[in-house]
Amino acid sequence: MMKNKLPSLIAKDSASAQSVIRVGLINTYLEGRESQIPLGEYPAHHLWGVDHLAADKFKFVIIPHSGDGLLSRAARSFSLLTRYRFGDLDQEWQIWKNRNKIDIAYVAHGNIFVLLLLHALGIYRPLIVRWKYTPIIKFPWWTLRELDLPLFNRGTDLMLCLTGRAEKSYKAHFPWLKVKQMDWGVDIQQFAPGARDGGFFFACGKTNRDYSQVLQAACDVPAPIHLVVHSAFLKGYQIPSNIHIAKGSSDGINDRGISYPQLIENYYHRALAVLIPLKSIPDDTAGMTNLLEAMACGLPVIMTRTGAIELNVHRLGIGLYVDPDDTEGWASACNWILRNRQEARAMGDRGRELVETHYNSQRLATDLAEVFLKLTKQH
Repeated sequence: MMKNKLPSLIAKDSASAQSVIRVGLINTYLEGRESQIPLGEYPAHHLWGVDHLAADKFKFVIIPHSGDGLLSRAARSFSLLTRYRFGDLDQEWQIWKNRNKIDIAYVAHGNIFVLLLLHALGIYRPLIVRWKYTPIIKFPWWTLRELDLPLFNRGTDLMLCLTGRAEKSYKAHFPWLKVKQMDWGVDIQQFAPGARDGGFFFACGKTNRDYSQVLQAACDVPAPIHLVVHSAFLKGYQIPSNIHIAKGSSDGINDRGISYPQLIENYYHRALAVLIPLKSIPDDTAGMTNLLEAMACGLPVIMTRTGAIELNVHRLGIGLYVDPDDTEGWASACNWILRNRQEARAMGDRGRELVETHYNSQRLATDLAEVFLKLTKQH
């Protein structure tokens, strides 16, 4: 399995460091997993493209999510007590400590609050580039949650949006804010097609998943369906005999209870198709990672039609949609795959082609390099 190179978590000051743009990656989901990426045990696409930036123009470091000192412990306690409504202060403290070692704070996923205010006031100097996955969500101001207010967004130098709907929303509300839609990309080296000879369907993931329709439809599908999910997520449902439940994690941090090498070898490399059953939440992009990983592995997808993910699997010919709460639709889609295996394999091949040409980490890095260079020249 291809190993990915990672730099030290702490940037080293050197003469050459002054000639490159120093990018500090902030991604809450990487907590405790940085060391797994070079071993191929965690997907490198969760580095959000920085590992493919040109080494002669950029250096990147991963900003730790939390620290061990007294101040870190106090910050964590306060954030927990206030339900993170003032940001994740421990994470912000780590970003602040690295302020002299980076030129850009690149927030793929993080709960920052204070730093946005400090940057707007000119106290925190590195540029701040943030990702947004969904359009603006309105919360009552007193909740201090996801405050999409002018004062906070003044502390954002560039807002990258995962979907066109999110981009349109931010441009409409904040015409002065620099906003750009950018597609994510998967690690095409770690996720590559296998034999696809297992004769089964499989599904994994927890965020906004609805496995009830799959469980009800399974009785009408003459093939095994493997669910890589903790049994707690299936509690209260009758489990048909052709449903096989792999051990998964029930917590909200670990994605799966089995390793990624096992997930790829046992499921992504062998399945007929990947099932992505989602709750019908109009603007949620849950399932995007699962979709891109399936495409990279050359597998067709059967997916709930939610409208949030703008990569249209039907129009692109890479899978089938099922309408929300359509149990018969899940059975029909699975049976279509079983009856039309050559066509289904062609769907998977088209998905792989799309990943190779666009939805990959290397292309994402190219787009990032362009906006990072432009942003730093402007400042």
